[in-house]
Amino acid sequence: MFRETDKKIAEVSRTVAALTGKWGRFVEGLIAPGTISMFKERGIEVEKIYQRVKAHKDGKSLLFI
Repeated sequence: MFRETDKKIAEVSRTVAALTGKWGRFVEGLIAPGTISMFKERGIEVEKIYQRVKAHKDGKSLLFI
């Protein structure tokens, strides 16, 4: 009985993780173009855009989304 519950919990966790990642990419796709326009309208030139930047410092991994 517990094995079945553990299996279901793992399945739901994988599903939620997949949806979260897809949702994040979707929102990025909506927000990024408007953000560039917003900065330019205020006189701020955008030279580069970085999405999903990963960094490592002091043995720790960082993800900037």
